[in-house]
Amino acid sequence: MSQLSAHTLTTDAVVEPLGLTRLQPVLSWRLRGTGRQAAATVEVQDVLGSLVWSSGRLSGAAQRVVCGCALPPGGRYAWRVRVEDADGNDGGWSAWSAFGTAWDDPTAWPGVWLAGPGEGQQLVHLRTAFTAARVVSARLHIAVGAAAAGNQSLRMNAFEAFLNGERVGDEVVSPGQIAPEGGRALVRSFEVLPLLRQGGNVLGLRHAASVISAVLVLYHEDGSSRLALDGPWRQGGGGAFVQLWPRDGRDEQGGKGEIHDARQDYACWAAPGFDESAWSPAVIAAPARALSAQHQPMTVQAVHAPRSINEPLPGRLVVDIGQNTHGFLRLRVRGAAGDRITVRYAENLLPDPRPVAEIPVAWKDNIVALPPIAGTIDWTSTRNHGQKDPDAQSDTFILADDQPQVLAPRFATHGFRYAEISGLRSPPADLDAVTVHSPVLTGSSFACSHPLLERLHHLAHWSMRTNLLSVPTDCPHRERNGWLGDALCLAQAECLMFDLAAFLDLWLTQIGDAQGADGFVPIVVPFGKHIGLQDLPWQSGLVLVAWDAWEAHGDRDFLARHYPAMRRWWDFTRRFTDAEGHCAEGTMWGDWVCLEGAGKPFLGNAYLLRSTDLLAEIAGILDHQSEAAAYRSAAIRHRAAILRQHRSPDGAWDNGSQSALAHVLAFDLCSQAERPAVLAALVGRLARDGRITTGCLGTWVLLPVLSEAGRDDLVLGLASDPEHNWGYWVTRCDATTGLETWTGDRTQSYNHPFLMGSLAAWFYRRLGGITPLEPGYAMVGIAPYYAPGLDHAAATVETVRGLVRCSWRRQGARIELEVELPAGCTAQVQRPDGGHVTVGSGRHSWL
Repeated sequence: MSQLSAHTLTTDAVVEPLGLTRLQPVLSWRLRGTGRQAAATVEVQDVLGSLVWSSGRLSGAAQRVVCGCALPPGGRYAWRVRVEDADGNDGGWSAWSAFGTAWDDPTAWPGVWLAGPGEGQQLVHLRTAFTAARVVSARLHIAVGAAAAGNQSLRMNAFEAFLNGERVGDEVVSPGQIAPEGGRALVRSFEVLPLLRQGGNVLGLRHAASVISAVLVLYHEDGSSRLALDGPWRQGGGGAFVQLWPRDGRDEQGGKGEIHDARQDYACWAAPGFDESAWSPAVIAAPARALSAQHQPMTVQAVHAPRSINEPLPGRLVVDIGQNTHGFLRLRVRGAAGDRITVRYAENLLPDPRPVAEIPVAWKDNIVALPPIAGTIDWTSTRNHGQKDPDAQSDTFILADDQPQVLAPRFATHGFRYAEISGLRSPPADLDAVTVHSPVLTGSSFACSHPLLERLHHLAHWSMRTNLLSVPTDCPHRERNGWLGDALCLAQAECLMFDLAAFLDLWLTQIGDAQGADGFVPIVVPFGKHIGLQDLPWQSGLVLVAWDAWEAHGDRDFLARHYPAMRRWWDFTRRFTDAEGHCAEGTMWGDWVCLEGAGKPFLGNAYLLRSTDLLAEIAGILDHQSEAAAYRSAAIRHRAAILRQHRSPDGAWDNGSQSALAHVLAFDLCSQAERPAVLAALVGRLARDGRITTGCLGTWVLLPVLSEAGRDDLVLGLASDPEHNWGYWVTRCDATTGLETWTGDRTQSYNHPFLMGSLAAWFYRRLGGITPLEPGYAMVGIAPYYAPGLDHAAATVETVRGLVRCSWRRQGARIELEVELPAGCTAQVQRPDGGHVTVGSGRHSWL
């Protein structure tokens, strides 16, 4: 037996963050060893080793605590924890976990706020000089507001920082999308001591945000510190960045193309000695109105070698990287001054290889020229709706000289599998592609003996990860919008597969920023302009996503932070809900991309009821008992109103579609006595239709209700069908990510994960057998579906407590089940023989 001890300490769900804006952070830890935690003691100290706060002995199994005092901003701290088991034994103190604080109040932020690009500009360069001596640490904090007023795009609030000519940090797109309504700035923090010089230094910023501000804190060995950036700032124009994205009036999210003319570059502009006499004094701006740390900017997460390079037209190389992704190409070239090299991006090649009868939309309405030239790129799925510009996803580089150089965009990213390169004098000396997204990868994994199911997991994994782009987006090319409806269909699965605690916390904060004074919640957050469309199912994503995050992470403080926005939205819905609890309006999109969807009024009321049920639960968790009772009372009225309005006297629900029936079961709209009849009707519809007809919402609920009814056999059949549903994408569309439509319509996105959320969750929860029975996986259910025709399956979920593993394999007529649980976790296991057992941490097996 090993003694219980703590490890993997996180501060506000991040390992050793450098610049917290929440000055009373949540301190969390994992356990190793045997036994259960009975008590814990936490200590926080400053950089000199002085005790700042101690929790004292905290009884209980909780593996998190909120720091009991507000820490001064601009400081460096560390914390540790000691845990005890039920016998009073402890494994000693954990290792110290360092962290730093920034500022939580814009009015106290010590940096000067500088304006972004002005009229006719898309980007500006800034620089300032300062001195440093005998420094042991240097923390640079940069606060970046939403996109400048002249920049319609939200993605183009990005910045780059340079210290003495060297790039600061490794992010590619930073800080990420921001909802402009709240005036919030996102704060990035860096340790820049390795880039600092004794004596004179220069900090350079180039950015496209509305406001930006930098604070550099220099720390000395005696524990003292000083603010270094006390000199004037000078401002230049866009330099080599001639254009950052197409100005076509439809590109609300931006970052989709840049023109870089190296002949106009400011050489050595961020280094000492640059002649800044032609630059102007920087323009002072009003400060941001709120601050939040951005701990997960987009960085390079994978590198791809080309699968093939072909030349379908003279002078046009087409590169296939073999995987639809989000990022860009990097190519090493040599040319001459003035050479113009263009890289265009697309998800598909021409022609569509399917029979004409299977192609949903005629090419003549969507591409520039017919007949298509085989092997050229088909860019129709990556353009904005109604756009016929083949350069919508493209970068152009104009060379300054004949020296070898690496070409890659600095502010643009793209959704693509294929890229076309033109303007080269000779093939590139080297070429690869990078995948860019927020750093959310974990140890979660899934594998099984069914090739198509494994392939579908690959599609889901890549489609989800390449749409976690500082906010959860719908697609990584055409829109990159944070649709709430997409997120509600994906949150459960994505919390199984990725580290989303800090990610979703920041996004829900921005939803609160975008919320109207009357409680109205936009269906897309962030967005480049006001969007007043009303859709109850999609707006309910605020509540449903928060609930999935709660189940995954068990963070009560997270619920408390976002409950006020949920409550305000629910109060807003009272405006169009009658006295009997029925809502006759408020659903625009409904079950999007369905082949046959439920009625929109039915869906609106169903999701309003589901949100009300969950708000009753959340209010109870937060000890708002009177509000919980009010929500429960309202839910009774809502449920009765749905029964009166959407169930016929003969027992038929809404239009009788798969979507309608699945929602009836998922949201408990019918009585327990009626459930078998509704299930039978749903099974009958699936048999008659021969395929899934639901859209994103219906698919999200369809698979769980079938599993809960003991019909995993139907889910397996739907998932393994090579001619319909998800399998069609693999066998007929050569997909490597999830598609936006069941039919593979090439005018729509080929990287849209929202139809894959429930399938991915089914892989982990049913084939893999891992389900949280208590929030934060304190109690886990292990009950795999031993699918006929499968020899084995295995799933790993990286939880807040550590890795939970479950695998099973057929051994002749018997099945071997293996389970591994981290310390602090208990599981209720259904053995292969049908019996049940409760086990604690460690490895367990049954045959």
